[in-house]
Amino acid sequence: MLSPVALATWIAFCVPQADPKLLHVLATVGSGGEAYLITEAGGQTRVPASLPEGIRWLGRDIPGERHIGLTQIPAATLRQIGIPQEVALPECANLAIGWQLWSDAHMAAQVKQKTPMKAISLAFARFHDRQEALETPYSQKAVDMVLNFRPVAPAPLGSPLYFEVAAAAANHHAMLLRLEFPGSQLGSAAALAQWSRTLLR
Repeated sequence: MLSPVALATWIAFCVPQADPKLLHVLATVGSGGEAYLITEAGGQTRVPASLPEGIRWLGRDIPGERHIGLTQIPAATLRQIGIPQEVALPECANLAIGWQLWSDAHMAAQVKQKTPMKAISLAFARFHDRQEALETPYSQKAVDMVLNFRPVAPAPLGSPLYFEVAAAAANHHAMLLRLEFPGSQLGSAAALAQWSRTLLR
């Protein structure tokens, strides 16, 4: 499980354009800061010991719906946008994809709900539960966390934790470039690189 400072460091390193409070909540409310958490439809969870083990495990044909990684992205959403679950598991990718999907949900929610906290609640329900519901157990928990959130500073540049996050992110990126995902929009390293540049611009 990532400490609050470690999570803040991953956020600052991987998704600097994000609202750190909202992304911190997004990465905590569903997973509790467990980087490789995979949750099945029945509520059963699995936390692989390592990223390669998690990727192998995701490749198994297990029936039922899943939520993937730090931000607990619904596997159905990933299928809809053509991103393999394996790509969405590492911390940087999960934070970036999760933030983009939550931001899209929030933009749509603001059209329906003019009250800021109601729009945030609807965005969390859209993101996680894929529902047009103002309140779900997940969104209620998320809103409570947003209201009670205390700022957490990331590890300073040059600190051991910062270098640890930077090295892990580079290793994950290199590993993803070696993977092949036939039949997906990310079927080549070039496509993955282009997608990364587009998502993180």
